Amino acid sequence: MLQEPLQQAATDRLAYDRLIADLGRYSLLTATRDNLAVYRLVQAWIRATLDQPAQRRWAAVAVQLIWAAFPVDTDDPATFPACARLLPHALAATDHARRLAAAPEATAGLLTRVGAYLWRRVEPGQARQLFERALAILEARLGPDHPDVARSLNNIGNALRTRGELPAARSCYERAIPILEAQLGPDHLDMGRTLNNLGAALGGLGELPAARKVHQRAHAILEARLGPDHPETASNLDNLGLVLRRLGELEAARDVHQQALTIRQARLGPDHFDVARSLDNLGLTLRLLGQPDAARDTHQHALAIREAQLGPDHPHRAHALSSLGSVAYQLGDLPTARTYYQRALDI
Repeated sequence: MLQEPLQQAATDRLAYDRLIADLGRYSLLTATRDNLAVYRLVQAWIRATLDQPAQRRWAAVAVQLIWAAFPVDTDDPATFPACARLLPHALAATDHARRLAAAPEATAGLLTRVGAYLWRRVEPGQARQLFERALAILEARLGPDHPDVARSLNNIGNALRTRGELPAARSCYERAIPILEAQLGPDHLDMGRTLNNLGAALGGLGELPAARKVHQRAHAILEARLGPDHPETASNLDNLGLVLRRLGELEAARDVHQQALTIRQARLGPDHFDVARSLDNLGLTLRLLGQPDAARDTHQHALAIREAQLGPDHPHRAHALSSLGSVAYQLGDLPTARTYYQRALDI
């Protein structure tokens, strides 16, 4: 990927140290234990001295290097610090690459991966922008009916759904599904994933019988492709439980949420932040079933996981605090309810 002499410097520690020392001596960069920083004026001057083909070549190298370094599993909070460090570099590199039409596949891949990280960090507005940039590249390169285009539409739908833009999210999913069905078949794993997301959007729109039907179809695909004890199957069960709860089928919803919780605890570990999601869903259902003490314990468990995994100011922590406020209100403990609600509101 790198040309000589950078290839030699990257593989020879002594050559690397000499190169960094020389650049620092001429004030072309600053070096710390963990970072190298090239001054903006130096960056601009270097770009100005390169002709268009050279700019395109080096923009491609930058995108490919960052794509290789950016964590793949952006669902895992353990990768968040590395993602955060690489984020500004990824944004700058993809901007240059898009402007120069360099390495389009790598650019779309990096945009998608960074968008997935931002979506997990509950920054759906910026995630949507990156997903849409990836979609534009993929449509131009692969055509409107390629499975990767459908996957990008699914990603955009997820960002829109997180922002509460449910009709637009539904449109994205409904555009993606015919592409996936035609190109990959009606029982492909990506069909199950997109159907699960469509069901969540339909549930949010109040179209509960349709949402239930879509989730059941998604469940059949996910269970067949991944097995009954896979975390993605558990995600679908949790979404189905939300629909059942809104339909008033509280015992069935409780059982489905408990099943999802059991799967996630076994497969992801007891402290994974997706476990907290199942705990919150179960806690809300227990509260509606008139079991506030059990609901309080469940929500407190969820809050402890979220504080440990996501930090004190994450929006998902506010959700757990609000749920605890509702339980305290139901128990008649209004001062405690007020405290929980205020902490959630502050976040």
